[in-house]
Amino acid sequence: MVPRIFFFYGTLLPGLTGVHANFIEPFVMDRRLAHAKGRIFAISDERGTYPALLSDAADSYSVHGEIYSLSEDFGTDQLARLDRYEEYFVNDERRSEYIRKPLPCSLGDGANIIAEAYVYNWDLPSDATPIPSGDFAEYLRITGLRPYTQQ
Repeated sequence: MVPRIFFFYGTLLPGLTGVHANFIEPFVMDRRLAHAKGRIFAISDERGTYPALLSDAADSYSVHGEIYSLSEDFGTDQLARLDRYEEYFVNDERRSEYIRKPLPCSLGDGANIIAEAYVYNWDLPSDATPIPSGDFAEYLRITGLRPYTQQ
Protein backbone atom coordinates (compact mmCIF):
# COMPACT_ATOMS: atom_id res chain seq x y z
CA MET A 1 0.00 0.00 0.00
CA VAL A 2 1.35 3.42 -0.98
CA PRO A 3 1.20 6.02 1.81
CA ARG A 4 -0.63 9.22 0.93
CA ILE A 5 0.03 11.36 4.03
CA PHE A 6 3.57 12.72 4.43
CA PHE A 7 5.37 15.09 6.78
CA PHE A 8 7.96 17.14 4.88
CA TYR A 9 10.30 19.43 6.80
CA GLY A 10 13.21 20.17 4.47
CA THR A 11 14.25 20.25 0.86
CA LEU A 12 10.92 18.87 -0.38
CA LEU A 13 9.08 21.98 0.77
CA PRO A 14 8.08 24.43 -1.98
CA GLY A 15 10.81 26.81 -3.06
CA LEU A 16 13.74 24.94 -1.56
CA THR A 17 14.98 22.61 -4.32
CA GLY A 18 12.72 23.03 -7.30
CA VAL A 19 12.72 19.76 -9.24
CA HIS A 20 11.87 17.40 -6.40
CA ALA A 21 9.39 19.67 -4.64
CA ASN A 22 7.79 20.46 -8.01
CA PHE A 23 7.52 16.75 -8.84
CA ILE A 24 5.21 16.24 -5.84
CA GLU A 25 3.04 19.31 -6.50
CA PRO A 26 0.59 17.73 -9.02
CA PHE A 27 -0.31 15.08 -6.43
CA VAL A 28 -0.97 17.46 -3.51
CA MET A 29 -4.63 17.61 -2.50
CA ASP A 30 -4.06 19.39 0.80
CA ARG A 31 -1.13 20.95 2.64
CA ARG A 32 -1.14 22.01 6.28
CA LEU A 33 1.42 23.36 8.73
CA ALA A 34 2.51 20.79 11.28
CA HIS A 35 5.25 19.82 13.67
CA ALA A 36 6.74 16.61 15.03
CA LYS A 37 8.63 15.93 18.24
CA GLY A 38 12.36 15.65 17.75
CA ARG A 39 15.42 17.62 16.75
CA ILE A 40 16.69 18.80 13.41
CA PHE A 41 20.26 19.37 12.29
CA ALA A 42 21.78 20.95 9.19
CA ILE A 43 24.28 18.92 7.19
CA SER A 44 26.29 20.61 4.45
CA ASP A 45 28.33 19.24 1.56
CA GLU A 46 29.37 20.43 -1.89
CA ARG A 47 25.75 20.11 -3.13
CA GLY A 48 24.27 22.33 -0.44
CA THR A 49 22.64 22.02 2.97
CA TYR A 50 20.00 19.50 3.96
CA PRO A 51 18.21 18.63 7.20
CA ALA A 52 18.47 15.56 9.40
CA LEU A 53 15.44 14.84 11.58
CA LEU A 54 16.01 12.75 14.70
CA SER A 55 12.55 11.87 15.96
CA ASP A 56 11.75 11.36 19.62
CA ALA A 57 8.17 11.46 20.87
CA ALA A 58 9.40 12.38 24.35
CA ASP A 59 11.53 15.30 23.13
CA SER A 60 10.58 18.80 24.20
CA TYR A 61 11.80 20.15 20.84
CA SER A 62 9.67 20.31 17.69
CA VAL A 63 10.50 20.14 14.02
CA HIS A 64 8.38 22.39 11.82
CA GLY A 65 7.10 21.29 8.45
CA GLU A 66 3.99 20.54 6.46
CA ILE A 67 1.60 17.63 6.15
CA TYR A 68 0.89 16.75 2.53
CA SER A 69 -2.19 14.74 1.60
CA LEU A 70 -1.51 13.19 -1.79
CA SER A 71 -3.99 11.99 -4.41
CA GLU A 72 -4.66 8.42 -5.53
CA ASP A 73 -2.49 9.19 -8.58
CA PHE A 74 0.56 9.12 -6.32
CA GLY A 75 1.64 5.53 -6.84
CA THR A 76 4.52 3.11 -6.48
CA ASP A 77 6.64 4.83 -9.14
CA GLN A 78 6.34 8.20 -7.41
CA LEU A 79 7.02 6.67 -4.00
CA ALA A 80 10.13 4.96 -5.40
CA ARG A 81 11.31 8.33 -6.75
CA LEU A 82 10.92 9.92 -3.30
CA ASP A 83 12.73 7.01 -1.68
CA ARG A 84 15.63 7.38 -4.14
CA TYR A 85 15.85 11.11 -3.46
CA GLU A 86 16.00 10.44 0.29
CA GLU A 87 18.50 7.58 -0.23
CA TYR A 88 16.09 5.16 1.43
CA PHE A 89 16.67 1.57 0.36
CA VAL A 90 13.57 -0.38 1.40
CA ASN A 91 15.43 -3.70 1.50
CA ASP A 92 18.65 -2.38 3.06
CA GLU A 93 18.05 0.08 5.89
CA ARG A 94 21.69 -0.06 7.04
CA ARG A 95 22.70 1.51 3.70
CA SER A 96 19.89 4.08 3.88
CA GLU A 97 20.74 7.62 4.91
CA TYR A 98 17.06 8.12 5.75
CA ILE A 99 14.34 5.66 6.59
CA ARG A 100 10.68 6.26 5.85
CA LYS A 101 8.47 5.60 8.83
CA PRO A 102 5.15 6.67 10.39
CA LEU A 103 5.61 9.66 12.64
CA PRO A 104 3.11 11.28 15.03
CA CYS A 105 2.57 14.91 14.03
CA SER A 106 0.49 17.78 15.35
CA LEU A 107 -1.38 20.16 13.08
CA GLY A 108 -1.74 23.88 13.66
CA ASP A 109 -5.27 23.39 15.02
CA GLY A 110 -4.02 20.93 17.65
CA ALA A 111 -5.23 17.79 15.89
CA ASN A 112 -2.85 14.84 15.78
CA ILE A 113 -2.08 12.76 12.70
CA ILE A 114 0.29 9.97 11.71
CA ALA A 115 2.29 10.78 8.58
CA GLU A 116 5.13 9.12 6.72
CA ALA A 117 8.40 10.96 7.26
CA TYR A 118 12.01 10.49 6.22
CA VAL A 119 14.02 10.27 9.44
CA TYR A 120 17.81 10.41 9.52
CA ASN A 121 19.27 6.93 9.94
CA TRP A 122 23.04 7.36 10.30
CA ASP A 123 25.22 8.83 13.01
CA LEU A 124 25.30 12.60 12.59
CA PRO A 125 28.46 14.00 11.05
CA SER A 126 30.65 15.82 13.57
CA ASP A 127 29.99 19.15 11.83
CA ALA A 128 26.18 18.81 11.80
CA THR A 129 24.64 22.04 13.11
CA PRO A 130 21.64 21.93 15.47
CA ILE A 131 18.68 24.07 14.40
CA PRO A 132 17.12 25.10 17.75
CA SER A 133 14.06 26.71 16.11
CA GLY A 134 13.22 23.40 14.40
CA ASP A 135 12.57 25.26 11.14
CA PHE A 136 14.91 24.33 8.28
CA ALA A 137 13.56 26.92 5.78
CA GLU A 138 14.00 29.70 8.36
CA TYR A 139 17.53 28.44 9.09
CA LEU A 140 18.44 28.72 5.39
CA ARG A 141 17.01 32.26 5.21
CA ILE A 142 18.93 33.39 8.29
CA THR A 143 22.25 31.80 7.35
CA GLY A 144 22.07 32.42 3.60
CA LEU A 145 23.10 28.80 2.98
CA ARG A 146 22.02 27.13 -0.24
CA PRO A 147 19.62 24.17 0.00
CA TYR A 148 20.82 20.79 -1.22
CA THR A 149 20.27 20.08 -4.90
CA GLN A 150 20.48 16.63 -6.40
CA GLN A 151 21.24 16.20 -10.07
